[in-house]
Amino acid sequence: MTRFLQNERSLSRKGKSAEFNKALSEYTQLQHAEDVTEQQMTSPYYYLLVHSVYKQSSATTKVWPVFDASAP
Repeated sequence: MTRFLQNERSLSRKGKSAEFNKALSEYTQLQHAEDVTEQQMTSPYYYLLVHSVYKQSSATTKVWPVFDASAP
């Protein structure tokens, strides 16, 4: 949860929350990802954390989600 909150604060400071949320919405619409409820998080499954990457010099996509499979 700490990493999630750090990512949220970082996006908010940069003013990129809306762009990141749009990218995540696209992932869920394409069924590349799905939202996890708190109740599902107690199940004995593994979930990938997601954080943002921001690249000012990018001509097309400046913010995109990255799934972190190495996170504990």
